[in-house]
Amino acid sequence: MEKFLKEMTNGEYAIVDSKTVILLDKDADFTVCFTFDPDSDVAVRIRFRSDDTMETKVTISTDAETNLITLTCINCENTMEFCSSDPIYLGKYHEKDLYLNFWVNSAGYDSMKKITYTLYKEL
Repeated sequence: MEKFLKEMTNGEYAIVDSKTVILLDKDADFTVCFTFDPDSDVAVRIRFRSDDTMETKVTISTDAETNLITLTCINCENTMEFCSSDPIYLGKYHEKDLYLNFWVNSAGYDSMKKITYTLYKEL
């Protein structure tokens, strides 16, 4: 069967990937690996943590050796809905900026999570 979808764009950005995933283990990290070409994989891990500040925020860390980008959502695990307020800059690929946006929903306190994410690349 032929694929009919050729390209999705939004303004000056191509939508590289967009999916919705329901997490079986609500307490485990979510990791997605993007392959841009045979020699280039990048993994993005979304993890949920708490601290005493009660401030909701996302921190980003990068491990260049393993090509792993970790987004840590702090004080977001028990909210009904949480999203990155702006697309998160991940870096460059062939001189084009890459961004990730994500949205997390849960049915309530201590329930499974649904993550929707979109990966954008500058045109």
